Amino acid sequence: MAISAAFGTPLQSIGAQSPRFEQVGISALRMPLTPAFQSTGAESDAKPALEPARVAGQVLAGAYSSMAGYLVGSWAGSVIGSRMPGMSDVAKERVKFVTGVLGATAATAASVSAIGNIGDQTGSYPAALAGTAAGVTAGIILNQLLYGHARLPSETGSSKARWLEASLEALLPSIGATIAFNSTRRFK
Repeated sequence: MAISAAFGTPLQSIGAQSPRFEQVGISALRMPLTPAFQSTGAESDAKPALEPARVAGQVLAGAYSSMAGYLVGSWAGSVIGSRMPGMSDVAKERVKFVTGVLGATAATAASVSAIGNIGDQTGSYPAALAGTAAGVTAGIILNQLLYGHARLPSETGSSKARWLEASLEALLPSIGATIAFNSTRRFK
């Protein structure tokens, strides 16, 4: 009765108006009311609605896991470098940095995908990986624009500005992964 009051017409008169509603039954009540949004029969292709808590969880989990991934990747790079005695110290540091970035990239994409796959939703890990790579690239470009070729900022700038830039640079891969993953979301 509450449903019929919301629509302004008794449910019995809807069933009497069209034999289609008699065949469909209660699922007719789930159909959108406007013609532009009526069902096309491809409900399985529909995207789930974005949930702010899920998106925030993806961004935060991606940011924190990237730190852990960088540490694990750096450690793996130092182990690789220590097993190659002919390699220079500069080359060992580069290997350590590259494996750290690769570890952070994989961990960010994995955590964003894991949070996104909770429940009845799924998405693409390769898309999250591509979004992470785009975020890393954006972070490197931002760093180059602000600080040139120095990896760390000089002490002449404001510490608040440096902290804000570092925080944004750390969040960009996670934001990129979240955007890319959520663009491929679908129901399982």
